[in-house]
Amino acid sequence: MDIQNPVGTQGPVNMQNPNKKYFVIAGVAVLAVILIVMWFGGLFSRPGGGERPDPDTNLMSSRDAGDIALARAKEWDAGAKLAQMNSVVGQTGVTGRSDDWNFIFVSSQKKDKAFEVQIRNRAVASA
Repeated sequence: MDIQNPVGTQGPVNMQNPNKKYFVIAGVAVLAVILIVMWFGGLFSRPGGGERPDPDTNLMSSRDAGDIALARAKEWDAGAKLAQMNSVVGQTGVTGRSDDWNFIFVSSQKKDKAFEVQIRNRAVASA
């Protein structure tokens, strides 16, 4: 019997690396894992920076604007309570922030009266 040509085969048998197919599959899998880790790790980020800038960074949150408005309303009446608030339509960013806010306050001490505060560009525009 010839080792180069076992019975039932045609041509010589490659005895150097019988598991070559598995090495190729394992290599491709390792490469895919490395690329996925690099992608989510931020290695493939856009030129000029890592994270995307927040488009609403310079806008006020409702809490920040409300703090300003409440301080002004407390000058009107120490027991002022917030009745309504809204941002100006069309001026609100993607995260709900804005520089234009309207607040209405009421007080149990002053029946049938309300106090409106408008915040424009981080300052009280009217009260």
